[in-house]
Amino acid sequence: MLSRANLALANLQARNFVVAEKMFLEIIAQQPENPLHQHNLGRLYDQRREWPKAIVCYQKALELGEKTGFAGSHLPLARILSRRGEMKAAGEHFDAFLKAHPNSWEGRHERGLHRTRNKEYAAAIADLRSSLELDPGAHIAMKSLADALRAHGELEEAETWAKRYQAADREATRDRLPGKGE
Repeated sequence: MLSRANLALANLQARNFVVAEKMFLEIIAQQPENPLHQHNLGRLYDQRREWPKAIVCYQKALELGEKTGFAGSHLPLARILSRRGEMKAAGEHFDAFLKAHPNSWEGRHERGLHRTRNKEYAAAIADLRSSLELDPGAHIAMKSLADALRAHGELEEAETWAKRYQAADREATRDRLPGKGE
């Protein structure tokens, strides 16, 4: 039998937002000190594009997580803040996430995207290279690296990475076609 929290997550994954929200709110009422429940409610609001509510939940999760070391909300909070143009605050949350999760290719990739938007190209390129070192198969990071290199004026290397991305994307698409792996 699934726990109530897992059932709420299953509803979130199935995009049954009304049911999932009701369940998360009930769970939080029963376990108000658990940062993961606040984080998951933040995910729900994030997916519904209710970013002010998501921000509140992620911040509450981080506040509660100070006692337990939970730092997972830094990354989605940083993403939202970066999209909203709150670059300094977003950068602080990306840094905090990577301090807690230094081997996260996704965290390095997201911070690289943020730094590209912020025109910090050298730092962005370093983050994007690091994301690819952590996960060489993360072909979206290849595209992001090509974009950052292009913006920085490194056109030859940008073209090399763009071609690598296109080849990896074609291969991934081919692997998803019916009849593959039989």
